[in-house]
Amino acid sequence: MAFVREIAHKVWIANIVNNAYVYNEAELPKGYVQANGYKVSRINVIATVVDTFVDGNMKFASVTVDDGSAAIRVRAFTDGISMLESLQRGDLVLVVGRVREYQEEVYVLPEIVKCVDKNWELARKIELLQTQEQYVTDPQQHVQQEVSDKKPKFKVRDIIREEGDEGCAAEVIFHKSLYSEDETKRFLDELIIEGEIYEPKPGHYRII
Repeated sequence: MAFVREIAHKVWIANIVNNAYVYNEAELPKGYVQANGYKVSRINVIATVVDTFVDGNMKFASVTVDDGSAAIRVRAFTDGISMLESLQRGDLVLVVGRVREYQEEVYVLPEIVKCVDKNWELARKIELLQTQEQYVTDPQQHVQQEVSDKKPKFKVRDIIREEGDEGCAAEVIFHKSLYSEDETKRFLDELIIEGEIYEPKPGHYRII
């Protein structure tokens, strides 16, 4: 069976901290928050840094982020510390990561942390207020949902997804895209703003 990466749900932080965390070795995903009756193991949030901590031995770091609904800690260890060590209170950040629990505290183990501008925050709040997140409990259902998605920008996103976790260069996307280079660039910009993809280095794109 092909590996299907869990979707990083765009949610309010309150949806995570105010619901039960479940861990079951027999399930996929093994660890998740039961949010509105659905399984959420990865999240994509935009929030403000309200507290920071870096261990003097550089073995642990954390930041607390708040999106106006609630706050949650983002915790990193060893190699992941570099994502958090330069953050300051007041920074607005995009956080993508896995939901974890330790000593009854639900936290985020980060995969991506990047500073963003206020336009991202406004766009995300409008998105969360106007649309209801559609969760899926079966990875195969998610695959079917993606296949049926016909919007041009998501076809561009799928080109990046097909290249795997390392993503791909803009030249590859332009070559495979069914649309003009200008249209494809516009779709890439929209996907970045919506938190679907990110640009780890100029001209190279990865799925969030």
